[in-house]
Formats: sequence, structure tokens, C-alpha cells
Amino acid sequence: MLALDPNERFEARLSTDDVAVFWFRYMTGREYRMALILDQRRKDADTFDPEILGSLYDALRVALVGWDGLPVAYDPAKLEDVTTPGEAWELFYKSLQTGRLSVPEKNGLGSASDASSTP
Repeated sequence: MLALDPNERFEARLSTDDVAVFWFRYMTGREYRMALILDQRRKDADTFDPEILGSLYDALRVALVGWDGLPVAYDPAKLEDVTTPGEAWELFYKSLQTGRLSVPEKNGLGSASDASSTP
């Protein structure tokens, strides 16, 4: 189970930086649902909302497990100090897109039934 395995993680890179790598774990269904609610709140907001920005960084810290290539040692509390709001949203959407992969997709199999069949 990807969401429960601490060794299962994926990388996300910013389009503006080819050195920094941010490492995320796969979210549980509950965590993913909460992230989708945040995404909808952002889309529904008429103006910039500092509360939504705070929720963005909180949501990233749920699945963020490390980073490489930054001059600052990994500390999730420093995420707001090493990214711009635009970069944070980019990481958020990349983590949502990659984090939603199912086991068959991750393993390159065509369907869930392929994953359960035995040779």
C-alpha cells in the first residue's frame, strides 16, 4: 500500500529550477480529498486569501518528506522560506497529479485486474 509505506516516495521538480528536488510520499485517500477541497477553495476565491496560502503550505507539509539541492537543510517548517507562493502551488499540483497514481499505473500495468493476476 503506497500511502502506508514510508519508503515509497516520488520527486517533484520546479519548472524554474533544475537542481532542487522535493520528495513526497503518497497521500491517503483522506489526505487527497482534503487537498482537493483546498484546490476548490482556491478556485472559488475572488481575491488573494492569506488563509488559503497558509492552508497550501500545511497541505504540502502533509506529504513532503524531504528535499535535495537547496542551500537549506530539510525542515518542513522552512518550506515557506524556500519557495514562493507560485512555486508552492506548482509543487502542490505536481504532488496531486503524481500522488494519485494507483498501484497498476505505478507498476506500468494496464489495469487493476492485471496487478492481481498471477502467472
